Amino acid sequence: MKLEGKRITLAAPRTVEAGPVTLRLANSSAAPIGVEIIRVDGDQTAAQA
Repeated sequence: MKLEGKRITLAAPRTVEAGPVTLRLANSSAAPIGVEIIRVDGDQTAAQA
């Protein structure tokens, strides 16, 4: 994760192998930040997800 002024960016792999996955998130900012995790199946666009 990279903080640029008031903008936060997140880097992650485009795909992951099937099976159990461990996802760790850490908030290093002073304010609470929300996150939403979604699953996209198929060739959906971001707008459709």
